[in-house]
Amino acid sequence: MRIFIRSTVGLPAWMAFLAGVFIACSPRLRPLVSHQIDDNEALDRLGVRLDTYAGIQTPVLLLGGHRSPAHLGERLDALARVLPHAERVVLHGQGHGAHASAPAKVAATIESFATRSTS
Repeated sequence: MRIFIRSTVGLPAWMAFLAGVFIACSPRLRPLVSHQIDDNEALDRLGVRLDTYAGIQTPVLLLGGHRSPAHLGERLDALARVLPHAERVVLHGQGHGAHASAPAKVAATIESFATRSTS
């Protein structure tokens, strides 16, 4: 996880070390580590497929938080550039866990998007 947090998330080595220690000590998070590695390997095998995503005609909400790791915002921005019916929304004051820290705000954003997209 330290390698993932440093290389993929982009946190400094000292923060990756602390996060790795925290995750290792957390009975709730520790079992998720192997799945994170599996997910990353599967995504790496697929490669960048922005050309494939460009063909999606369904409206797509790309929801991120302004406090989320930079790599997530960069990925959402890349998708927003190629998806023909994408809406990119940044929740101010929120990070990657907005579903837990601001569930009403996330729900309202999704509801608003769904209403506009199905009208």
